[in-house]
Amino acid sequence: MKHRDKSLFCLIPLDNEGEWNRPLLKNAADISAADCMFSSTDDKIADPTVFSQPLNDILEGFRYVVACEIARDSINIFDFPAPRVRTAVLVGNEINGIPRSVLKRADKVVSIPMIGSGMSSVNVAVSAAIVLYALSKDLGRTRRVRSGLARRNVDILVNAPNDPHEAGSLLRSAWSFGWRRVFLNAEPVNSFETKSRF
Repeated sequence: MKHRDKSLFCLIPLDNEGEWNRPLLKNAADISAADCMFSSTDDKIADPTVFSQPLNDILEGFRYVVACEIARDSINIFDFPAPRVRTAVLVGNEINGIPRSVLKRADKVVSIPMIGSGMSSVNVAVSAAIVLYALSKDLGRTRRVRSGLARRNVDILVNAPNDPHEAGSLLRSAWSFGWRRVFLNAEPVNSFETKSRF
């Protein structure tokens, strides 16, 4: 696969099982103008229509590898200066995460800070979107001034979700980030001028 010249980052979901997550992972990559290549830690790829190449073959084309995983040595993604070379960004299997043998090959292991207790992580596609955004904007290097916006000032409105997986993922993310008020409008609306149903 030929990489786009302007793209420094390539999202590599490993051993992805959730079929519903594949388009979401591709969208996460597209938002940050990153490439996306699904891979397997198994050298023998069972389904070539899903997985492009074994991980060992893919990683040869990158100068830096970032793994997104909650681990003892992981650092906050918002404190990590983005590499300025072609970088593979690994996210793991929805249940098992990234195998330890793969984590050892990463140049850096990063994680996303979460506030909600009882959650080990957010959905893999949400994680990928956050990490790629932080890297593409180089938030760890620029250390932008924090706004005065506090979590208590954030309310979320979910308007007519058409996919229960996405709605569940959003609720999980809201809890993890400490946002306490989420409003759900289950009826499709044609305009924003409708009266509130809450």
